[in-house]
Amino acid sequence: ISINAGKNKRFTPGDIVGALAAQSGIRGTDIGSIEILEKQTFAKITDRHVSKVLDAMNAPEGKIKGVKVTVELCE
Repeated sequence: ISINAGKNKRFTPGDIVGALAAQSGIRGTDIGSIEILEKQTFAKITDRHVSKVLDAMNAPEGKIKGVKVTVELCE
């Protein structure tokens, strides 16, 4: 998945895992590698949980460290 924020919001891998797991109801072990760039973050999610993560994080309450983000599927 792709998240429209990264180092510019001072996100850490722990922030990403914590938010994705807590808000979508998946386990942290269902989240793979995370790459945080300046204004974008990439995270690998197990296939069976991708739609759950997209729905949860794109809902109005979907935030990371209080920051509203947009999450998209990427190849």
